[in-house]
This record gives sequence, C-alpha cells and structure tokens, in this order.
Amino acid sequence: MRLANLPERLWQPGCSRPIRWYNLNASDESSVYIGITLLGGLLSLSLGLFHGQWTEPSRYLCYLALALLASGMKVNLPGVHGTMSVIFLFILIGVRELTLAQTLLMGVLGTMIQCYWKPKSWPKPIHVAFNIASMASAVAGTYYLFHSDLFTGWARCIAGASRCGPTDRRRCL
Repeated sequence: MRLANLPERLWQPGCSRPIRWYNLNASDESSVYIGITLLGGLLSLSLGLFHGQWTEPSRYLCYLALALLASGMKVNLPGVHGTMSVIFLFILIGVRELTLAQTLLMGVLGTMIQCYWKPKSWPKPIHVAFNIASMASAVAGTYYLFHSDLFTGWARCIAGASRCGPTDRRRCL
C-alpha cells in the first residue's frame, strides 16, 4: 500500500491546522536516511571500539599499515560514477583474522583516507561522517554475520560435504 493512498491530513484535537503526517519531500527523506545511517554507525563504533578486545598489536599494525596504503588506491570501474577502494579486501581479511574493534578501526581510518586522499572535490563533513558510519555498520554487520552460528554451521557443512561421499552430503542439505 502506497502512502499516497492514505488520507492526506490528520487532525489532532486541539490543533487549529491539519498536520501532514506522511508528506516528506526528498530532502526530508534523505535526512531521515542519513540520520539513521549515522545513528547505526555510531552504535556500531561505540559497541565495537569501546567494548572490544585488542590482541596481537604487532600483527594488527602490519594489517593496518597495508590497509591504509591500499585505501589511497582508487579503482575506476566502467559504467560506475565514482571509485572503489581496495580496502574491502583488508576488511574481509580483518573479519577473518582480527577482532571487531581492530577491524572497525581499520575500516574507519581507511575510509577517512579514501575521502581525503586526492579527492576530485573536497568532501563536506557530513559526507565523510556518512561514509564512516556506513563503513562501521557494514564492518560490524559482516563481522557478526561471519562469526554467527548460522554462518559457521554452513561453513562446517560445506567443508564436511566436500570431504565425504555423495550419500553423506544429504545430511547437510
């Protein structure tokens, strides 16, 4: 059901004029989306960074240095407006090898470098904040999904199915 089919005005008792309760223009809708993204990113960062574990600092610093160098490399894709950073590879490695806090920090720092390293036009602070929040939410979601029982169960099933015969594979499906 579309919002356009709903009644246009909603009267509240004691109000002298009707309230438009669904008529958001494009800038209001994008402001809501940006606000939700910023809130999700802030929540992901606060839970991940302040309650996370920091293990093996020398290994992490090596990954971080490589990821920050890779963040400066921007790949132009045909038919796509904008560029893609190579940091996604290091995020995937971080999800597998590092803690959530370390992976979040690597993603956020890499995003900042990508925003400010040789930009075509200087980014506005809200754009940088949106990109950081998007990266933080994506990293946290990927990390939690990868380390969830659902994913590890499927991974064990696939790994086990590749080692067993055709009759044993039916147990996984």
